[in-house]
Parts: sequence; C-alpha cells; structure tokens
Amino acid sequence: MLGHLFRPMRLQPLPPKGLSGYQTSLSPIDSFCSDFNVTTRDGKTYDIPKGHIVATSPAFANRLPHVFKNPDSYDPDRFSPGREEDKAAGAFSYISFGGGRHGCLGEPFAYLQIKAIWSHLLRNFELELVSPFPEMDWNAMVVGIKGNVIVRYKRRQLVLD
Repeated sequence: MLGHLFRPMRLQPLPPKGLSGYQTSLSPIDSFCSDFNVTTRDGKTYDIPKGHIVATSPAFANRLPHVFKNPDSYDPDRFSPGREEDKAAGAFSYISFGGGRHGCLGEPFAYLQIKAIWSHLLRNFELELVSPFPEMDWNAMVVGIKGNVIVRYKRRQLVLD
C-alpha cells in the first residue's frame, strides 16, 4: 500500500520549480492596480475592478480535470517529460508554490526538507500502514486528511560492513 513511497527518490519526477522567470504574478490572494476582465473556459467574462481582491485555492486549481488527468489520484509521473500535465494550461497550471514575483521563497527549502526527512525514515525504519488509507479533506486552504492515520514503524537493523 505504501509502495509508491519506496521507489528511489531520485527517480521521482518533481513538481515544477522556478516559475520566477515569468513577469505575471500569482499569489493565492492578490489585489490589482487596474481594471481587468477574466474569461472562463465556458466563455463567460467577469470584470474585476481596480483594488478588488482576487483569491485562488491551490487545492482546487491543482485538481482541475481539464489540466490534470485523474486529479484525485497520486501520480508523480504527471510531471515527467512527455506528460508534463503541470504545463497543460500554461505557465501557471501548477500553483502550489505560487509564481512570478510572488513565488514562495521557501520552495527549494521545502523540497530539500521533504527529501531529507523521507530519506532518513526510509533508510532507518520499516513502515506499515495499519489504518485504512486516508481520504483527503479538500475543504481547507491547506489540504489535509480526514481522521487519523496509524503507521506501525520498526527501526531497521544497522548493517556494518
């Protein structure tokens, strides 16, 4: 059940990094200095007046079915060369860390931390999911899980050569 976690991390495609080359800004909440309009995929146009606040939810935007195939499934290969679903709808198809001038400065550090933590856990412990696989809770700005997740762990034997 946790097999996808045990693939070598260097083989895992990473979500895109470094959107900072784009001049457009994208932040979860932003206000604008001039009027503009937005046209949806369905052709409906909305006028956004100067000074109004516009917000987006990465939890929602990163699950759009016209951008990501099977958006509710764990699939790190969606970022692989050849698929690159994160670019399907333009530069800001994947917005977990924002983009443009307002991209998250902590993104490289977050990826480094995630790799270091999982590397330590997978090298030093055997992990077994005891509880049922958790359901996602999409109702918060930061996506979490519903209920508790119980994992049994056992320290691996130290092997000396």
